[in-house]
Amino acid sequence: MSRLKNSFIASIGLLALIGVLALLTPRTSQSQTDTVGPPKPVVVINSPSEPVPVTGMVNVGNLGNSPLPVRDVDNGQQPFHENTGIFLSSLNSGTTTTIFTVPEGKRFILETVSAHAELDPVDTPHRVVVLTQLGNKPVFHEILVSRQGLDLNGQSVFVGTHYMRAYADPGTEVKFQFSRSNTTNSAFAEVTISGYFVDLP
Repeated sequence: MSRLKNSFIASIGLLALIGVLALLTPRTSQSQTDTVGPPKPVVVINSPSEPVPVTGMVNVGNLGNSPLPVRDVDNGQQPFHENTGIFLSSLNSGTTTTIFTVPEGKRFILETVSAHAELDPVDTPHRVVVLTQLGNKPVFHEILVSRQGLDLNGQSVFVGTHYMRAYADPGTEVKFQFSRSNTTNSAFAEVTISGYFVDLP
């Protein structure tokens, strides 16, 4: 019985020794910082509606035979504004007048149009239009005006302002067209345009 007891105690001691050695023996593992191969390029593809956000400085490199196109969007822009008026006598329903002519070598980019009209209370604006021409094609830009009430002279006042993008080529005329619904009395309308010129190559 003593021999069996001694064997059991020896077995327990041996198992305890193996356990201690197992705990003290260092383990080897591969960390995330270990090199697993050469670096590979990363390609990120996003839709135009969800562009990749970029902060800080970005360097763009192109091959010599494929240079990166660069355009200065600020220099060369020459701010410009002008206004003109139209007076309509009785029996005159409407007319067209030239606001200005675009200088040679430049293109005009129209950004804002404001219109103002004073008419007899029984009268309303029929057409309030700015005309521009790109190439051989003139286009009409309709200006919506709203009635504001009566001025001190009892005339109905209509006003409207629009932000837009329109173009006029060199040598073309930017025009204002105004007509009304009633020709019993006289009427007056004016338009103010603003934008900028750019030099053409």
